[in-house]
Amino acid sequence: MKSKKLLFNFLSGKIFSKTQALFLFITFLHIINGYGQSGAALNFDGNNDRVVINNSINTILDPLNTITAEAWVNPTNAIFNGVIIGNYHNSTNTEMQFLLRRDYDTFTFWVNDGTGFKVVDSGLASVTLNTWQHVAGVWDGSSLYIYIDGILKGTTTGVTGSSFASTTNSVVIGSNSYPENFTGSIDEVRIWNRALNQCEIQNNRNGELPSGQTGLLAYYQFNQGIASADNTAITSLTDSSGNNHNGTLTNFTLTGATSNWVNPGGITTGTISPVYNMPNVNVVANQQLCNNAVTTPIIFSSSTTGTICGESNESGNITLTAPIGYIFTSIPFASYGTPNGTCGNYTLGGCHASNSTSVVSGLAIGQNNFSIGVNNGIFGDPCPFTAKRMYIQAVYNNTTFNWTNDTPSIGLAASGSGSISSFTAINTGSTTIVATITVTPMVNGCTGTPVQFTITVNPTATTPTGSSAQVINGGIASDVTIEDIVVNPATVTWYASSSDASSETNALSAGTQLIDGAEYFAVNQENGCSSIPLAVTVTVVLENETFDTTNFKLYPNPTTDVVTLQYSKEITEVSVFNLLGQTMINKKLSTTETTIDLSNLPSSTYLVKVISEGKIKTVKVIRK
Repeated sequence: MKSKKLLFNFLSGKIFSKTQALFLFITFLHIINGYGQSGAALNFDGNNDRVVINNSINTILDPLNTITAEAWVNPTNAIFNGVIIGNYHNSTNTEMQFLLRRDYDTFTFWVNDGTGFKVVDSGLASVTLNTWQHVAGVWDGSSLYIYIDGILKGTTTGVTGSSFASTTNSVVIGSNSYPENFTGSIDEVRIWNRALNQCEIQNNRNGELPSGQTGLLAYYQFNQGIASADNTAITSLTDSSGNNHNGTLTNFTLTGATSNWVNPGGITTGTISPVYNMPNVNVVANQQLCNNAVTTPIIFSSSTTGTICGESNESGNITLTAPIGYIFTSIPFASYGTPNGTCGNYTLGGCHASNSTSVVSGLAIGQNNFSIGVNNGIFGDPCPFTAKRMYIQAVYNNTTFNWTNDTPSIGLAASGSGSISSFTAINTGSTTIVATITVTPMVNGCTGTPVQFTITVNPTATTPTGSSAQVINGGIASDVTIEDIVVNPATVTWYASSSDASSETNALSAGTQLIDGAEYFAVNQENGCSSIPLAVTVTVVLENETFDTTNFKLYPNPTTDVVTLQYSKEITEVSVFNLLGQTMINKKLSTTETTIDLSNLPSSTYLVKVISEGKIKTVKVIRK
């Protein structure tokens, strides 16, 4: 009806632009002749038809060392060579050249990597006449690949040129300068600046490309003309990539069933390929561990996921099944109690069993399906006398993960697949070990971009040093505290039992009063890791409270060399100890005043013990 109205307006003498008039005229011809299909491909007569791409594309191809060229082709002649697309126009081996070609009964892809041509072929009898086939040639910088209908048919290794060399050769569809003219039809020609993987090729080949393609240099859909009509007014082939690498139609008749637009093409016009999601690994955080620490499982996941939910009242059952080929990878939500909301937006209610997620995860992760009963026997009763229910949200994907570990000495294997189970981290040395884990995602044999993270394993901290039996002197009981035990380093954490020290619970606070004969345990910390505890048994010796401290003097303090001691009563012995409890100086005396020379001792803090009439006084002295 629309065509008839346009024809009426045209025949009625209404005024149109040249473009409108041409369109209406072609439409008129289609109505008369009974064909009106839009062109879906371009037929090449095998004589001299070609599409010459403007040389703007050369400046983009020049620095590349990866490329993909692909097209749908329908060869019609029995035996001949024919260029699909390329820029090979002479025998100069040093110039940048690539070529996707039919060679008699096989397809080939040629690349000049600067050292001459390398080629990969699809094998004998891979060309099927009068049939649409998708052909793709790939160079990834080290190897050549050729795919027919999405299936890898050939590989050539050792193609390792740094990049294409410079050239003035034009990129041409359907021919080269020999000439090697293609006979048949061509559709959906694409040139990429990167190496597409097999999954991408399979994903994209059966439809037109959606927008937003990464690395697409040129894209020719061949949808401009009208099948078998007079298309002589169309002289160029549009680059649909938006990069304006348009081509000039050369030597085409552009009328009739050959050397012109045809229909159908390799794909159905207007059919859009699904957006391809490269297999990926969601970011995995770097980890810090200590020697002998048991890790938590490291679960890998991908953004190429799906979600399924299940709900049931108490005493019911929930069964969830992922699509074929998919496994459950995480449980974002699970609650036995009184949860609320809808799938994807669940929230906890006032009643919730804290083990809900861990129980469900244990059943679901890594499985295609799982089933769980909704009852107190599995989760306990988080709220007696309350009617309960369970909501579960599970995430699945079909991405598999392979990983490698460059440092197996940490207690993790050198390689594996799937998530990483718990393991005991090992570092028996004295320096930190950093292992790099590389995770490669895969979907249906196609690999995504590897992701790396590190596992740092710190050694056990250095055990504190000090005497295992120490005598602690003080005036009164409250004066003798945990800080008076001498160990190195001084910044340890103290515990009252071996079990507390091992579990690092119930640490003693500063100022804790020492108990005579008790055993205390010192734990050192380095890089967040704990040492083996040092056990110290203390003997607490309290000074007689009648020691006349008001008539005792020690000065100067701090000192650089000599200290003077004065007391109202006779001093019988003076000893100097370092903080490890070692005796540095000992003097037997019978005097009320004496001096102690500390000049030969290193700068540090020392303990000076004074004995008079059987009573003891201990003073800290700083030697500067």
